[in-house]
Amino acid sequence: MGQAHLPTGDTRPEAKGRHLGPDLTQGEIDAICEPLKQPAAQVRYLEGLGLVVARKPNGRPLVNRRHYDDVRGRATVSTSSSDGPADEPAWGEPG
Repeated sequence: MGQAHLPTGDTRPEAKGRHLGPDLTQGEIDAICEPLKQPAAQVRYLEGLGLVVARKPNGRPLVNRRHYDDVRGRATVSTSSSDGPADEPAWGEPG
């Protein structure tokens, strides 16, 4: 027989990451907010991270994937520096 056609929303492990939607999945939000389970607590936590959070009709948080990447990416870039932390002396550099 021929190969089975898979629906657009394929959830097999080997298909993970291939078809990312425009918004974070509930599983991704749960992982980010762990151990928080209640939607209102998750919304507060995500907003505390600097994210704009909409709410689904069931009250669960809805976060745009690109916005999340932009906000969280900026946070990791701003904390890393090849020159070292600014509050430490630059030993060996003529001043």
